[in-house]
Amino acid sequence: MGRAERAARHGRTLDPADLLAENNLRPALEASGWRLDEYEDAGGHFLARTVPLA
Repeated sequence: MGRAERAARHGRTLDPADLLAENNLRPALEASGWRLDEYEDAGGHFLARTVPLA
């Protein structure tokens, strides 16, 4: 289930401050030693694949 679908299921709309939004997730991961390698936020699924920073 994608982020929008999950939010709706809980009676919410997507919040731009949501940590899982790509523009928020990427810097948070990099600050902790990870790099966002793949990001998909589709209607039916959500994927955030990370790899350690080299």
